[in-house]
Amino acid sequence: MDGEITAPRYVYIGTLVLAKAAGVDDLAKPGYLKYSDNTQGVTGAVWVKSAALLPSVKVSSITVSATGGVSSIERGKTLQMSAAVLPANATDKTVTWSVINGTGTATISGSGLLSATTVGTVTVKATANDGSGIVGTKEIMVTSSAVTPVSSITVSAAGGVSSVEKGKTLQMSASVLPADAADKTVTWSVVNGTGAATISNSGLLSATAVGAVTVKATANDGSGVSGSKNISISSPSSSGGSSTPAFSGTSVSDSGGTVNGAGATVFIPAYAVADTIKVRIERVGSSGVSIPTEMRLVSSIFDITKDKSGDFKRAVTITLPFDKEGVDAEQDELVLCWWDGSRWVKLDNISINWAAGTISGTIEHFTRFAVLAPAKAEPESQRPVVTRPPTPEPVSVSLNDISGHWAQAAIRELVAAGAIKGYPDGSFRPDQIITRAEFATVLVKALELPVNNSKAFADTTGHWAGEAISTAYAAGIISGYNNQSFGPDDPITREQMAVMMVKALRLSNVRGSVSFADSDKISPWAKEAVAAAYESQLISGYPDKTFRPGNQASRAEAVAIITPALK
Repeated sequence: MDGEITAPRYVYIGTLVLAKAAGVDDLAKPGYLKYSDNTQGVTGAVWVKSAALLPSVKVSSITVSATGGVSSIERGKTLQMSAAVLPANATDKTVTWSVINGTGTATISGSGLLSATTVGTVTVKATANDGSGIVGTKEIMVTSSAVTPVSSITVSAAGGVSSVEKGKTLQMSASVLPADAADKTVTWSVVNGTGAATISNSGLLSATAVGAVTVKATANDGSGVSGSKNISISSPSSSGGSSTPAFSGTSVSDSGGTVNGAGATVFIPAYAVADTIKVRIERVGSSGVSIPTEMRLVSSIFDITKDKSGDFKRAVTITLPFDKEGVDAEQDELVLCWWDGSRWVKLDNISINWAAGTISGTIEHFTRFAVLAPAKAEPESQRPVVTRPPTPEPVSVSLNDISGHWAQAAIRELVAAGAIKGYPDGSFRPDQIITRAEFATVLVKALELPVNNSKAFADTTGHWAGEAISTAYAAGIISGYNNQSFGPDDPITREQMAVMMVKALRLSNVRGSVSFADSDKISPWAKEAVAAAYESQLISGYPDKTFRPGNQASRAEAVAIITPALK
């Protein structure tokens, strides 16, 4: 509105944005209108020569956030939510708050104060009040009222062995309980006894002197819990019986060099080692390793060792040959992996030479290496159709150790459905690790799949879960580590569990991956399935924004991912 202030000593010519007053039309007649202009710091009355109502500006976007930028809240606590509304000149920037309960529950006030009631995930929603239909959302994780500390650590060695030859390496692993411990990382150390050894941050033990040592894994969560295992270091095997042969291998100095052996190649750059070392490359069997359900082995397994302990100062390049006849360059995503004692881990900087049939990657230590490719799926026409069972009738369930547990409702539902049972002592043991055989059995029962005994792995023949494993195989849910091995008594990992569920429910894989803080730790063969399971709200991450794909799943976690299949 253009006008002129009549108060003494003040003259203001320009446009004032005033609230519409009763009786003011688009073209008002000349007259005085009281106003307050905060930008000019004056108030008074304005002589209105003409007036026009400005058009309404609708909201275009809403961004929801929480105080401190957090995305989690403890059960029983409150969290202030806020909504950033654009554009800045929107006529009505007010919003209405609401909550969409997921695996957890919460309520929210008109001012955006969120009150968490049960553990799980909820979605906070802010809806524009201007009729534009614009909304903004944010997922919030409701956690237990107290951080769960580590209660026990079990230390084991690759292949279940308890000895290693002097000059060799042995990959150690730590199984941490409970499954929902807030921090399951450990620090490795060695207590030298009659023997001597060193250990890397990743748990790779290097034996340096004959005798006994104790390998120790200590929890990093401040709980003080640790686990240990005694390892015997023996003299290198000798055909003569009395003399110990020197480590045989190719010498590489601090100037670097290339080592070839058994069809594989190792390139060691300059200054990767301080002193001259000897490197040996051997093809070995699959004893002590396993192949993920969704992958297949397309190369030999190579054991690469050196005569001196410790990691390299600079990354070395490993190049392995693969079976060109067994892979498809257009469809297969090959990965070069190293064995960490419990699973295969992808090397960095992978490159593939399809013409030569080789794959390369970088790493800073030696262990066993192999090339993996996605398992070949059966044609859809050969798979039985998976139908979801009807909702079971309510059954009274009495278990003595699930009261107040975050998975209590899901446990009761799945037990009532007859898909899983408690123990004779009346317990359910929700935080106990669940095996691959147990998970397959519960899944087959939950989906009421027709029995099919057409497949028997070498390690499932005579196994108590053999029938369920065969049925899951026939349904296209599992494929085994390879054609002969399923690993029924191996603990199932979170990423393996996600893959099986996505296949069981015929969910479409999601290209790319979800943004977890440890997304790079998710195995290549599981990335799309984990994304699909997450988007379908079958599985979620942890409050610290990690997914922890290699963590061994608990009975409660298994129940939580299977229960939605009943709906």
